[in-house]
Amino acid sequence: MAQIRINAKDIKILEIKADLAYNTLRSALDTQDQIQQTALLSSAESLYKYDLENYLNKLTCSATYSFRRLNKGGKRAKKIEPFILQQILMYGYPTKTDSYHMEIIENPDDGMGGLKAFLDAEDDRTTVEGEVFRLTQHKAAELRQDGKYDLILKALNYVREK
Repeated sequence: MAQIRINAKDIKILEIKADLAYNTLRSALDTQDQIQQTALLSSAESLYKYDLENYLNKLTCSATYSFRRLNKGGKRAKKIEPFILQQILMYGYPTKTDSYHMEIIENPDDGMGGLKAFLDAEDDRTTVEGEVFRLTQHKAAELRQDGKYDLILKALNYVREK
């Protein structure tokens, strides 16, 4: 397996990009103006989808097919794991969940729509590459489709505080 080389400059750039996207999402949820909220939500999604995702891909493309295929809790993902989690909470491609070996028992009363169990889970040797990231991505997509961005924001707060 190829190593992922991340330096302090890369981490700083990821922090700036994640902060900008997060602040845009928070502003969207703080406003009462429906037009402004819709515009800010769209901007936040674009920042996570294009800006943060593209930089994560740039950092990992020489070592893996996709940063989503890194193992949560693994050595290669360790430095960038918080940024991967933030990105997949706000944007994710459709995934099939019936092909996974791991079952994550969610608690709907965790204040995050069941996401806390996914955020605390880690891949192990029995799972498919990046299974936890992709399961988390799927669960977050369900919440976003239901318009539950407040729960996504709470999950983002949890990841950023960890």
